Amino acid sequence: MALFSKGKEVFGCPMDGEVRPLSETPDRAFAEGLLGDGVVIFPSGDKVFAPSAAKVNFTFPTRHAVGLETKSGYEYLIHVGINTNQLKGEGFHIYVKPGDYVNKGQLLLEFDQKLLKEKNLSEATPIVFANVENDNIEVLKAGRVKANEDLMVVKK
Repeated sequence: MALFSKGKEVFGCPMDGEVRPLSETPDRAFAEGLLGDGVVIFPSGDKVFAPSAAKVNFTFPTRHAVGLETKSGYEYLIHVGINTNQLKGEGFHIYVKPGDYVNKGQLLLEFDQKLLKEKNLSEATPIVFANVENDNIEVLKAGRVKANEDLMVVKK
């Protein structure tokens, strides 16, 4: 959903949960912003929705992460859990494939929270922008947020 001026976009929250600063991600690469700037969500649900209308650039073979790009050229990653690639796809069901176009609020994937807990894996879900500087991301909500609520305004 575009805002009033060109180059700004509003992104929804991809899941129910608690939104915190990216620095609270229990993974150094994400916490230090090495993979991009954004936020981390500690989920209370098991569904992940598209934060914006976008093209699916890639999905991981392990089904735990999706890379998307908006028409405006914002590239972002939603990465469910930390070290969840170790599950080799177990507990994840993905509904999209590279090349698909999705609408804001469309279901992207589901995951088994119970399995992540059983395997002692963090559910922390970073959403990071590869081509946006941190000072160009305005977080609209922190704390408890519902899926599809406006979460961030991003500008180039």
